[in-house]
Amino acid sequence: MFFTFATLGACAPIQQVTPNVIDSTFGDEATLSFIQGGVAFDPGGKPALGAIVVLQGQGLKTLDVNSPCKSNPSNTELDCALGDVTAVQTLKLSGKDVTASVSYRRAGSNRVYLEVAK
Repeated sequence: MFFTFATLGACAPIQQVTPNVIDSTFGDEATLSFIQGGVAFDPGGKPALGAIVVLQGQGLKTLDVNSPCKSNPSNTELDCALGDVTAVQTLKLSGKDVTASVSYRRAGSNRVYLEVAK
């Protein structure tokens, strides 16, 4: 019985910390946006390190032969490893009901940022 009480007591501080960690990892000056025939990632004024764009939707296809994107067998997800990005990167694709996100880091920090296409 004491063990159950100790476990429950330990969970409360973790629940309070989690929202702060999640809130602080979203976005900065970079943008990810839908454009005609694809998505564009603009890292802003500083390089985005280790950028990875994830696209989800129906019938996703990359329209560029040299695309860094890899598709899953059902064509419902594209993972695009862009690496370090210093200028706007455009990913040409087709699909239906597409959502997009990009995660990256900034020099001098371990924080992971997340941008979502709007």
